[in-house]
Amino acid sequence: MHYIVFYILLLVFSAKPTGVWTAEWKPDGSMLVVSGDDSTLWIYEGRELRLSKTVSAGAMVLGLAWHPEKPIMAIATRKGVSFWDVQSGKMTSLPDIQTGGRGIGWNHDGSLLALADGNGVLQITDVNGKLIRSIPKEDRNGYLTMHWHPSKNLIL
Repeated sequence: MHYIVFYILLLVFSAKPTGVWTAEWKPDGSMLVVSGDDSTLWIYEGRELRLSKTVSAGAMVLGLAWHPEKPIMAIATRKGVSFWDVQSGKMTSLPDIQTGGRGIGWNHDGSLLALADGNGVLQITDVNGKLIRSIPKEDRNGYLTMHWHPSKNLIL
């Protein structure tokens, strides 16, 4: 069964996004977003996996994270982080985050967003994108991923 789903996804996406780095289902399953090297958010309708629209992210996209409750997606690019509001279509850059990153995610209740960046710093913002804290790694090597605990404010 898993092979069939994977094969269908390959057929659906074969002529669309290039250099895919990330894909995320909206928590309610109604939408799937795929992105990567081409700096484009490829938005698919969740049930039929039909391309519904594309949105420019302005830079190569390395990570995506849906807010657990609001219609907002956090987008980690080579240049920084943006919020995309699904309802208004508005893309807003977070001025407090000036570096790109790969690992991005919301905590369990959506009050905090963390970005594991390419400079080896974990940056934490509030839901509005205001920087709360930066935590550098000892060796300063870049991060590739991060993940919040499902019910606590702990980051792996």
